Parts: sequence; C-alpha cells; structure tokens
Amino acid sequence: SFTFRGGQRACVVAQGDHDPVVPLDIAVYDTNDKLVAQDESKHDFVAAFWTPPRTAEYRIVIRNYGTIYNKVYIFVK
Repeated sequence: SFTFRGGQRACVVAQGDHDPVVPLDIAVYDTNDKLVAQDESKHDFVAAFWTPPRTAEYRIVIRNYGTIYNKVYIFVK
C-alpha cells in the first residue's frame, strides 16, 4: 500500500525487462477495495492514473501473465 495525497494526480507505472515481453496488468484499489484505476496490456508496460479525492492509502496489484521469470520495475508518483 502507498499513501497518495488528495486532489493531486497520482500515477503508478510497471515495466517489464523485455526479456521476454510478457503481458502485465495493473489495478489500484482504495481502502474499501473499490477499483479506482487500471490498465490491462498484452505488453510489458502498464500505467494507472487517477486523482484521489482525499489523502489515503491505496493498494496496487500488478499481475505478470508470463510463464518465464521477468523482472518488473515499478514507479510510483
């Protein structure tokens, strides 16, 4: 979980290492488990953007659908 400030645009990006390219999904949930942002891709780059209405913690879920080990780099702003 990460805390994001209310009224400020939030962003979470996940990028695979391209060795090989694997499909990734990203989903962001609020404290009530409500989905607030998501991105689904057939590639290894996903990004979720939203503007939290108030300062709160959000849970970030990243799914790697590849069958081979793949490093995933995560950027949070």
